[in-house]
Amino acid sequence: MSSKPKAHPTKKAAVKKAEAMPVAKVRWLKPVAAPPRAVVSTRHEGEMISRDGRGFSMGELESAEFPQALARSWSVPLDVMRRSVLEANVESLKGWFAGARKEKPEEPKPAKQEKAEKPERAEKPKKAAPKKKKAATG
Repeated sequence: MSSKPKAHPTKKAAVKKAEAMPVAKVRWLKPVAAPPRAVVSTRHEGEMISRDGRGFSMGELESAEFPQALARSWSVPLDVMRRSVLEANVESLKGWFAGARKEKPEEPKPAKQEKAEKPERAEKPKKAAPKKKKAATG
């Protein structure tokens, strides 16, 4: 008896099938327009004013459902020190990201099939082995 439990056959088959099927990666195409500017609210002489900020906070990226990896690769200005989430920034990010398009994933190439057997060639007749010379006795 083996101490190892046997894997369920359907699970093994599912894993093999999943490994065999290539997964198409979704690529995003960057919007043509420049990324929007982040706006921050500050107090100035007793009033709240809006001014351009250094970049968007991580909370704003998350609220806009904008992938952080894309933001970094597309050079979207980020301010990792800022923790506030302003709705105006979230809406501007959503609007700009809506202009991005998903590129159609390439259809996976069919798995390589084994080459069909080539028809057998007629074998060439082998050359006769050379005759051995008899040793001269003397």
